[in-house]
Amino acid sequence: MTGLVAAARLPTDIPKARYAGTFQRCPAAGGAGARPAQLVAEPARLAALTAVAPLVQEILGLPSHTMADDAWVRQEIELSAQNIERIMTDASNAFTVARGSSDIDDPLPTSIGTNPQMRDIIKNIESALAPMQEGSMPKRIKQKNILRYLDWVRLQNDYLNPNCEYFSTDWDNTRCARYIRTILERNVARNSSILWSLTSATRDPLTRNKSLTLIRESEWLMAVRQQLGLGATDIIGRPARNINCTCRRQPTSDPFTDQHLKGCSHGKGYINNAHKNIQNELAALAGHAGYFKGANGITAPTSKSGKVMDLVLVDPETSVTFHIDIRRTDSLGKTHQDSPRCRSARNNCFQVVTADKAAKYADESARLNASLTPFAVDANGSFQRGGPNYNPANKLDPTIILKQILPGGAAAASYSGALGLSVEEGILKRLARSAANPRTGIGAFDALLDYKSAAGQIKAAAARKIAYAAIRGTARSALAALTRQNTEGAWL
Repeated sequence: MTGLVAAARLPTDIPKARYAGTFQRCPAAGGAGARPAQLVAEPARLAALTAVAPLVQEILGLPSHTMADDAWVRQEIELSAQNIERIMTDASNAFTVARGSSDIDDPLPTSIGTNPQMRDIIKNIESALAPMQEGSMPKRIKQKNILRYLDWVRLQNDYLNPNCEYFSTDWDNTRCARYIRTILERNVARNSSILWSLTSATRDPLTRNKSLTLIRESEWLMAVRQQLGLGATDIIGRPARNINCTCRRQPTSDPFTDQHLKGCSHGKGYINNAHKNIQNELAALAGHAGYFKGANGITAPTSKSGKVMDLVLVDPETSVTFHIDIRRTDSLGKTHQDSPRCRSARNNCFQVVTADKAAKYADESARLNASLTPFAVDANGSFQRGGPNYNPANKLDPTIILKQILPGGAAAASYSGALGLSVEEGILKRLARSAANPRTGIGAFDALLDYKSAAGQIKAAAARKIAYAAIRGTARSALAALTRQNTEGAWL
């Protein structure tokens, strides 16, 4: 953990536990199969001991009583099983206490463990320990089940009862809790961990060309802080306090979060670039999928101003026209965080964005018999599911949109447990399927790939490029605003 904090040049006066949750759940940053040894040593040892008896018995073909008659082996295995039972019970009790003392009722939906998945894991562990009650040996317990459950409990405890001790003194507990929960919500959302693998070059499954996601060190350092919800204190010699931005708002800096950097007018050019790059990636994928591009101008006689759509795509098979308007947003921004009518700032952020798009373009799209599909991306490249019943501005029926985008409609959007597919992912999935099919698109470069695998790889590659555009554009925007602040000669 110390090495990761030093490499990312994060503030050292904040306890390491503040970063632990994010790093443990981020691939290539100490998590998801690469956790620090001290976090997995005990569960690994206990799980390995429960596996001794069944494995040896299976390898040697011994009857079960042979291993059970060995007093030392039996004692060690029973002790390990009891320790596993104790760890699981303690974690379950801690989660119950956290949920009972929280000001919210619902746990955080995650891809690492939805509630049904956790119930299955607990059931499997309990069934493995059940033979001990009859004097028999326990069954093998998998290490990954123990780790997934403990990791899920820690995450839920952080979400239900956020620790606001290290925030600025002028923030009340309600605002601090909302900010921390937003960080956790978007860091476990779909497509949220791309930052940690940006330095790894990949190949485009359609063309086999190298897909480079280059990012400068200063941009990466800023992106890491934005992923963790931290401010820019001590980056390139910036002091902690008494800084006024030179933009028209001229706010004083908030040393912990620097929310002003997320929307400062000095960085708007880079936000526009991120928007354009996301648009280009979608257009390129649509071209590979064989979709026709329509005219972007959708102004109607009743329009109060000129209306231009980012992308107008026509499905050659169904003749359905999609009006796609893109928005790169930031759920940690001050406007969304300070909204008095929301419990979840991230959910409110995406609802406001899609409602704004619906109010602006729905009438023109309906006149042209097109399906309006707002495409919203958070600053870290993640997506947010609006839900099967959410109707933006009461102008976009979610049932019709989901049915047009996904063959299974609303049911397909929720196939992956608590983290169902968003409309944005549905669009990518639809385009990827058409691109992978040689009859409609160019097909995967690797002809040996089956259709579903090729479509999955194409979708993942497109989502990665979109996240890269959002992450780098947001980081460059913050750096541009940072260098324009008045520090009264404090720069190094």
